[in-house]
Amino acid sequence: MEFSIIVPNYNGEAFIKKTIESLINGFKGMKIVVVDDASTDKSVDEINSVRSNRVTLIQKSKNGGFASAVNKGIRYCKEKGVKLVIVANSDIKVSPKDCHNIVESFHNFNQKNLGVIGYQEFDDNNFKDNEDIPGFLFALRLSIINKVGYFDEIFFMYGEEQDFFRRVISCGFHIKQTGIRIKHDSEM
Repeated sequence: MEFSIIVPNYNGEAFIKKTIESLINGFKGMKIVVVDDASTDKSVDEINSVRSNRVTLIQKSKNGGFASAVNKGIRYCKEKGVKLVIVANSDIKVSPKDCHNIVESFHNFNQKNLGVIGYQEFDDNNFKDNEDIPGFLFALRLSIINKVGYFDEIFFMYGEEQDFFRRVISCGFHIKQTGIRIKHDSEM
């Protein structure tokens, strides 16, 4: 199944390069769209150091927050005809095995009304389907945007994913929590 990976970034100089490299190595052949949200550190230099034909950098001139950066990536992917995206924080740690497990979980998208697939932070033992899931990493069927709408940009940081996931469920789509555990921190 073809998909793209959207990575919103703001001042991720310390970890963005390693995150992109792990995504490139783990998801063979997939396109990565990094949306830099007007970083004031050297994030863009780090991103440019690993850019290739698989990594697209979109630079925003003004920091609009997580929702704005994700929306920019979603719009770009929709324009390119992408049907499925992974939204990944810029400080995740994924191994090739993690990436394989994530791709294997996409068989869940065979369920007609499934809109989002979620993954767990490594140390989180609680997960349930059709409830708020962590927003640090999730897969999204882009066709649901037509009914659910984009992320609400009134949320600058925190709460935007939960708002979006509640709208996903209220519009009649399902969220599947896989239980796949991924490391997520900025101590890379």
